Amino acid sequence: MERRTLLTLALTALAAGAAAAQPPAVVTVVGTDDALVDRQAIQNAIDAAGPGAIVELVGTFQLDGEAIRVGVDHLELRGALVDDDGDGRFHEDWPDGRDNDGDGAVDEDDWDAVLLGVTGPGGDPVLDDGVTGLYNRGFVVDGAFPPIEGLVIRDLAFEGFNRAVELWPEWATPTGHCDDRVQVPGSMRFVRIEGNRFNGNNLGVTLLGGISDSSVSGNVFERTAIFGAVAEGGSNGCPVTGGDSVDLDLTSPRRIAMRQNLAVETFLGTSVTEESRAVDNRFEGGVFGFISLSDSRMLIERNRVTGTAAGILVAGAEDSLVARNTVSDSFIGIDLSDPSEEVVVAANDISATLGVIAELGASGYRIIENGFLAGGFVDVWLFSDSTGNLVVNGGPPITVLDEGTDNRLVGNITLF
Repeated sequence: MERRTLLTLALTALAAGAAAAQPPAVVTVVGTDDALVDRQAIQNAIDAAGPGAIVELVGTFQLDGEAIRVGVDHLELRGALVDDDGDGRFHEDWPDGRDNDGDGAVDEDDWDAVLLGVTGPGGDPVLDDGVTGLYNRGFVVDGAFPPIEGLVIRDLAFEGFNRAVELWPEWATPTGHCDDRVQVPGSMRFVRIEGNRFNGNNLGVTLLGGISDSSVSGNVFERTAIFGAVAEGGSNGCPVTGGDSVDLDLTSPRRIAMRQNLAVETFLGTSVTEESRAVDNRFEGGVFGFISLSDSRMLIERNRVTGTAAGILVAGAEDSLVARNTVSDSFIGIDLSDPSEEVVVAANDISATLGVIAELGASGYRIIENGFLAGGFVDVWLFSDSTGNLVVNGGPPITVLDEGTDNRLVGNITLF
């Protein structure tokens, strides 16, 4: 009897909870392409939204240089989408001039919500001036707000921003001036930035400081001058006009997933940080596809890098795996530097002038069973300051130039 009573109570509670559940509140903001109206309209909608609300943007928004600030839990900022070909699907094609889905059409299903930053006469994004509060930034979360979680930013197009999406929960600017930046304890969790298009910005997505368990996925970064998406900690200065740089010691973001992003003609496609992963991304053109600096427990896997100066750069990592990536038509395939512990570089396919190089005190790397296409200068080059690295090759012969000390070469290897 008691068991039946408990079961009845449990079922009643579940039914009551289901009946009480309500769909999230949706607030729609329509762009006017007017800098005097649009930013404030978006800010008003965010300020009025409660936890779990959706702010949907429709049309073109011209912003005035002030950041749009977000400080509420579980808020979703999304853009309206247009199903151009009427098949009920969106984001079918990357905007790269190719028929990626094989249906005979290219660049389908445009983003309908476009946010425009402040640009100069030549069309380049205006830089921060650091004093008047003109940041030329899109959405910002910083330490001016209590710790928040569950933010979603998706299906928006950002053009002409110095920094389009900037999450720095460990600093705040109480007056809005860069030289008044102060450090505060702050954190963010469960952020998702997905399905956005960043075109002609200086920085696309910037994740700095206490951010964890978040993802940047399915975004497109085109003609981004500095970074597509960057996640890092360390000490970050604040360039100002009329004031000194303010250095902040930030903790590293942790457990950040970078998945299925495309970066075209971007100086740096993506970086990840502690306990993070970069999987199934594409980088075409630019200087660097992927960079990791002094991080640990990373997975860099199944990325495709084409036509860069250096495909993948790893410096001083620990307990990490760089595997099954493809780097082609680049000057350097994989660049390893600084002392490492338990970093494995394995099963990558590399077509580059210099396949894998180990420099700047590189040590402790295990370079195992990678494939190198013919035509490069050398497959593996261990510079004179490298030491204690292991190169293993059991497949077709590879060439190795070993100028370092105590490096081990095992298998089918020809000394260059």
